[in-house]
Amino acid sequence: MRILLVEDYPGIRESLARYLRLRNHHVTAVATALEATDLLALPAANLDAVITDGNLPYLVGRPAEPVGIEVALVASTDPGLPVLLWSGDDVLVQRAKALGIPAALKGSRAFTEIEAFLDGIEARAEVYGAS
Repeated sequence: MRILLVEDYPGIRESLARYLRLRNHHVTAVATALEATDLLALPAANLDAVITDGNLPYLVGRPAEPVGIEVALVASTDPGLPVLLWSGDDVLVQRAKALGIPAALKGSRAFTEIEAFLDGIEARAEVYGAS
């Protein structure tokens, strides 16, 4: 699976990217919302999923939604592109869910929730004959 990972903390980004690669995923890891939205705008991005941190730093001014939610909303304009927002902020996770964005809390269960998200994508792909 081709995954775009958006996480501003290098240690977390590298650990999660390594974990995903060990599960045989192809990971493009970026640190900023700008990098993510630029990549999402490319027709050749050819992604299967996006996992974005919900607490990304602001770029210019203050957007209507937290930056991670903005990235998730941009990604979700492609109905075939599953998006998972993850954050240590329970309020932000609940806001994402209220907008229809799957979200998970960072912490001891985060990797389990990410696995369940990716397993669900793979199961749907098998049902519909895609890969």
